[in-house]
Amino acid sequence: MTRRLDRRGYSRDVYLGPYMARPLDRPLPAGDVPSGYVVRSFLPDSELVERAGAAADAFAGMADAPPWLVDSARRMVEFRGPRGLGETDFVAVTEAGDIAAHAVVVLDSVTGIGELEGVGTRRAHVRRGLARAVVVAGLRHMLARGMRHAVVRTDADRTAAVRLYESVGFRVVDRLYRYVNRG
Repeated sequence: MTRRLDRRGYSRDVYLGPYMARPLDRPLPAGDVPSGYVVRSFLPDSELVERAGAAADAFAGMADAPPWLVDSARRMVEFRGPRGLGETDFVAVTEAGDIAAHAVVVLDSVTGIGELEGVGTRRAHVRRGLARAVVVAGLRHMLARGMRHAVVRTDADRTAAVRLYESVGFRVVDRLYRYVNRG
């Protein structure tokens, strides 16, 4: 593939991040939920804005989700419905009902691969094990839905995310690079 890109005038540029995989036939780690939190499925009818806000805080440090992000979350939920594959977000919720962490789970019943997308924790709740708890809940859901493998991608500079995924059995299986046209 690289040679074909080279012949067409492209060269490898920036390292974007690891692509990680984990077989689901190996025992799953504990997903202990810290005191004061509950991990459960996201409730799209009542938590859409809160869920978008959690992503905005976790990934961009924004206190509130901009309207385009809320709309994106709404479209994600609408897309899942007709597929009927049991795709969902898992959320860690405080006793007050606030979403503190989340993990998106997307399933592909044809390949038997479940993907984690957008695992994040609100800044006020980091370093408590919440991301691990929602990731493990997502892995258990994948296994219950017949998935054989789980995959996740992250950015090269998110070393804490890489460590989290490694701690629950993921290994780097590929590295993603950006290619640019030299011409």
